[in-house]
This record gives sequence, structure tokens and C-alpha cells, in this order.
Amino acid sequence: MSGRRRWMFAFAAWCTLLAGGCAEPEEQSQVNVEYGRQRGRSHGDSLNGTAVIAGMFAQAGHKVSARSALSPAIETADVIVWFPDDFHPPRPEVRRWFEDWLRSGFGRTLVYVGRDFDAEPLYWEKAIAKAPPEKREELRQLLEAAKVRVAATRFFEDAKRQPDRRGERPSEGWFRLTRTTELLPDENEAKADVRSSLQGEWSETIDVAKTEIELNDRLTVEESDELLLYTEDSAVVSRLRRMQFGDGALFIVQNGSFLLNLALVNREHRRLAAELIDAVELQSGSECDVVFLESDEGGPRVHKNDPKVQPPTEADYPPPISDMLYHAIALAIVVTLGSWPIFGRPRRSAAAPLSDFGQHVESLGDLLRRSRDDAYCRERVAQWIEREKR
Repeated sequence: MSGRRRWMFAFAAWCTLLAGGCAEPEEQSQVNVEYGRQRGRSHGDSLNGTAVIAGMFAQAGHKVSARSALSPAIETADVIVWFPDDFHPPRPEVRRWFEDWLRSGFGRTLVYVGRDFDAEPLYWEKAIAKAPPEKREELRQLLEAAKVRVAATRFFEDAKRQPDRRGERPSEGWFRLTRTTELLPDENEAKADVRSSLQGEWSETIDVAKTEIELNDRLTVEESDELLLYTEDSAVVSRLRRMQFGDGALFIVQNGSFLLNLALVNREHRRLAAELIDAVELQSGSECDVVFLESDEGGPRVHKNDPKVQPPTEADYPPPISDMLYHAIALAIVVTLGSWPIFGRPRRSAAAPLSDFGQHVESLGDLLRRSRDDAYCRERVAQWIEREKR
């Protein structure tokens, strides 16, 4: 490679790295609100993500993984934690799969966390409280937009249901949800404060006045089920042990207002999360195989066979590794393009004159070097010197 081409290649590589990694990131106008997921760069930092609670399970000594479908690959799990991104109850097919799974093993646990909460409005409320006065009006507008988005999501989800089923969402005997708040609440109406009415075994281990639990619906279970945390008219956390579960147990959590990423900033919420982990360990034991099930509207798909392995995505790489991978790919492309083509018009190299005696000397020296016989080379050189002296 000539000196000019070498400089051109270095300049192209520098430009590529500068464009790929040194430019300022585009300012995001909205926070990440992806719901019920903990894997990957775009979900681990979401307000509504589950990376923190998954990390708490891992710190407790459990093996934590994530799946997006019900298949034989997770049938050996000891614990399944499910944050469905769906306001509707589980489909009968999904419910039967879980009941069969609970019966087929000893001490298995399913943790079901209802979709009755969104953390974005709470985030903007906290931001307004800490922001300087000149920024508060802008943040209030973002808060109102978040409230509209959450209310609209609930409204359209409810509109998909049959008219005679709106407002009431049974789940085939697991639990029953009844709406107690308006779909489009009055912006001047204060949210119901449930702190003064929290009761149950778990409420005795926390300072209920410092909690920020938000309830939008009313959840009821059977009288024989164990209420671990509840209010005057709703079950917040329940433990269900029924014949169709065998030796397994089902924990019904009304919503993620104390288990999602933003909610776990609150110390009392972390204590409640620890109570949940302790209850799971009491049921399933320590060092369990814990699977976080991630699903969208309609719930997870049920597969009789394991789905084909998908190619790795950015969700499989932590942010620093994925950034380095992109830079390495870009640099490899530049190296390939820089070493492959010839830029400019090709020029014929000047042929060396055949009368140059120096070429004869270099050729002879090269032949002697190839012989790899030091004594022979010295002998031939000495012979040539003696011949020249005559």
C-alpha cells in the first residue's frame, strides 16, 4: 500500500469512527415506558420495566432468565413471574397451561402482576417536585400528556370488549377485576389515597404512610384465599392454593405500582418486593430457576415444541458491548473497502534495466540465502574474492 493510499485509508477510518461513536446523541423527547420487560438496552431502563425486580431475584441467589412464549423450554422452571402488557385477563388456553404446569411439579410458583398501572405520570410528578420554577410548566404539560396517553390506552382496551362485559373482567375463577375509576377521570379530581387503608400481614413490615401504591380497579378473590396485602375493598396481593394447582401456588398482585422499575426507587416498595421473594422461596425453595415471562396484548403464545432459535439481537448484549460491536463492524467495512479496490488510474511500473550489475549481485545473494548452508556460502564468497585478487 502506497503512502498516499495509506493516508486516505486512515482518514476514512477516522471519519467512520467519528460519525459512529463521537457524535452527540439525539435528545429524547419522551422517557422510556415499555411495559413488563427486563432484557435489552431499550427495556432495562424503562420506567415500566422489570429489570430491578429481576435483579433482586438474582441477588437472592436465584437463576433468572426471560422468555416470551410458553413452551417445553420453561416447563422445568420452578418460578414464573409474569407482568402481562394486557388489561384483559389471561386467555383460557394460557390459564390451562399454567394450571397444568403448577400441577406437574412440586412447590412451583406463578406470580401474576396485573396491568393496572403505568409509571409515567408518577415520574413527571416527581420531576415537577424537584425541578426549578422555570421548568415546571413544561413538565406539567408532559404530565398532562402522559395522563391522556394512559387514559386513552385504558379506554381503547375497554372498547374492544363486548358491551355486557365492560367494567368487569373475570379470570375463570382465579380472580375478578371490577373498574372503580372512570376511564377519563377529571383532571381536578385527586387520586384515591390507599395508604391509610392498607392492611394485611405484609403491611406490618413497612411504613404504609411512605408507600405510593396506586389502585385503579377492584380485585376480589375467593374467601378461602390468603390475603397478604389488601385495602377495605380490594385485594392487593393474594396467595392462592387450589386443587387445580396441585402443590403449586399462585400469587396474584393487583398491579406493578410497587414492583416496576420506577416504583422500586421507594424503600418501602423494595421491602414489599423482598416480602414477595421470601414468600416465593418459602414455596419453591432457594436457588430456583426463575423465568420472567414477557408478553404483549393477548398474552404469550403456547407452543408444543420450542420455537426456533432466533439470531442474537441488541437485547442479548449489554450497551457497551453492542456499541463496540457496531464500531468494529464499521471499521471492518472501511478496512475491506480500503484494501480491495485501486483508486485512480493504474500506472505501469518502470522496468529495471537488464544491464544493471547490481541486480546480478542481489540475485546471487538471494540464491545463496536460499541454500541455508552457511559454510557453502562463505566458501563461494571466499572463492570469488580470491578470483578478483588475481
